[in-house]
Amino acid sequence: MIELRLPTPASTATLQLALTRALESANSYRHATGIARSARLKELCLALTEERESQANRIARLIENEGGTPDLRLTWEAGFQQLWMTLVDRRAPDSEETLPRECERGDRRLERVLMRLWHDPATGASRRRHLGVLLREVRGGFQRLPQFDDARHSLTAG
Repeated sequence: MIELRLPTPASTATLQLALTRALESANSYRHATGIARSARLKELCLALTEERESQANRIARLIENEGGTPDLRLTWEAGFQQLWMTLVDRRAPDSEETLPRECERGDRRLERVLMRLWHDPATGASRRRHLGVLLREVRGGFQRLPQFDDARHSLTAG
């Protein structure tokens, strides 16, 4: 007999979840900086680490301004992501596309949480403005990663 399962509803998006995802994304970029072989990729990952840390700080301030206490701890997923990135990098050491792809995964998770918060009917105009700025920054960051891949392909193709 085939069991039909309906998708489970997405967890409720909170500023704390956005903070956690921003910290995890910064952690991924920091780890990539340490294992990347390309100086250009290290530079990009370092810049994106700083951007995600800045965003995490702003999200933490939003939580504080709303009377909450931000939790700055990373989840087990962050440690697993580091392990996974190391394994993927060791499996394909000559491929400079794997690390940016893995970093982008963390950014996409952050983007999804920010989008859910932005679309939440309970989100006020002020919070929506802050979330809009964060979304543009996150998207701008992971849009730079494919440019690195394109440059890498053009270097190896010629």
